[in-house]
Amino acid sequence: MKTWLMIRLGVVVGTLGLGCAASRGAAPAKDNLTSTSIDTVLKTSGEFGHEMTIGVPVPDLDAAVAWYTKLLGRQVESMEPTKGIVELRIAAGLWLQLFVVDAEQFQATSSVLRFKTSNIDAEAVRLGVAGIQVGEIIRVPEVVEFTEFADPFGNPVSLYEVEASKKFGSR
Repeated sequence: MKTWLMIRLGVVVGTLGLGCAASRGAAPAKDNLTSTSIDTVLKTSGEFGHEMTIGVPVPDLDAAVAWYTKLLGRQVESMEPTKGIVELRIAAGLWLQLFVVDAEQFQATSSVLRFKTSNIDAEAVRLGVAGIQVGEIIRVPEVVEFTEFADPFGNPVSLYEVEASKKFGSR
């Protein structure tokens, strides 16, 4: 099966193996998608990257929506483009797509969702109060502080705080 990531301006990128979804637009027909058609879309669409959807497989959609809403710490705009998919708008132009995979076939992703915060210690406390346990906060002096943990299904998640924004520029 294919998962489709729709980036606003009409650019479609297909990836293998994560289930199936259509994000704010229909995926092209399987027999219509070739490397030539992708090249044509990329060449004719202009710049892209104004909007992005990141897909995360989950075996229980309701539990995932509840957990990620707690993680974000606020209600966010959401939509259900089709049965088995919920998308959460986590920032301007950035959607987190939670999609159901049959429990027997489910495998957590190896990609890490990393969320930047301006105060990692306060976020770790807030998440603990909300029932989300984060890992040890690793501190690299004058560079970064981060913690790694997982959602209830084993998908890796991380929080980080950049310590040296003046050294590395704005991130």
